[in-house]
Amino acid sequence: MRQSWAKARTFMWALISTLLLICFSGAAFFWLYQDRMIFFPQPVDAGNRSRLKSIEFKFEHDGVTLSGWFQRGEISARKPLLLYFGGNGEEVSWNAWEMEKLPVESFLLMNYRGYGDSEGSPGEEALVGDAVALYDHLTRKLKIDPQHIVLLGRSLGSGVAVQLADRRPVRAVVLATPFDSLAAVGKRHYPWLPVGLLVRHPFNSLAHAATIKAPALALLAGRDRVVPMEHGQRLMAAWGGSQRTVTLDRADHNDISMYPEYWRAISQFIESL
Repeated sequence: MRQSWAKARTFMWALISTLLLICFSGAAFFWLYQDRMIFFPQPVDAGNRSRLKSIEFKFEHDGVTLSGWFQRGEISARKPLLLYFGGNGEEVSWNAWEMEKLPVESFLLMNYRGYGDSEGSPGEEALVGDAVALYDHLTRKLKIDPQHIVLLGRSLGSGVAVQLADRRPVRAVVLATPFDSLAAVGKRHYPWLPVGLLVRHPFNSLAHAATIKAPALALLAGRDRVVPMEHGQRLMAAWGGSQRTVTLDRADHNDISMYPEYWRAISQFIESL
């Protein structure tokens, strides 16, 4: 009897030790490699660089030069400037042609640090700081009315757009496949890890939502397995201003912008402002 209990106890300790080792190893891996899991910098397509040369835009902040594209036409209440923040694996030059689908004449597409031709390395503090500095450049140096600026943030970019909208006034905010926080999404994918304690770039949009008074449009993908739409729904439920949610039932996280309903919803929202 004692021998059986001793064997059982040894087995339990071995099992617990193995589980702890697995958890510790997983936590260590997440801590060390999370930047590579969150940010996927992409180079600029050579053809796009050539075709968009005439609207190339450089901006320096904190000793780092960022690169993007700024098309400036009419900027007014009727035709606002669209300031775009892309996803974590997105090089934004491809969106220049998509802007033709919207009722705007002006747009600014800026690659994050480390993306495209932008210098530096990405991180939450850096990306949000760059966005605020860029906004200040537009409103203070270029004298663009804040009420003529609409933010469009997709996926990771929704986290940047939300924090910018909390720090600076804008006409409206459009969020595509947004999340409540990156930590919450990570916890959903890795429930056995203390993601909240490990993540260095939490992008806690939920903490900023209630104080934002600008109207918002959220575009959710019904088949999103990367950022399930419940995360976006929680964000919108906490939004401080008026908000509208459009769900594209057949879309997933990566192909949502391929649906005509996506651009139609954004166009109708901008025209309603």
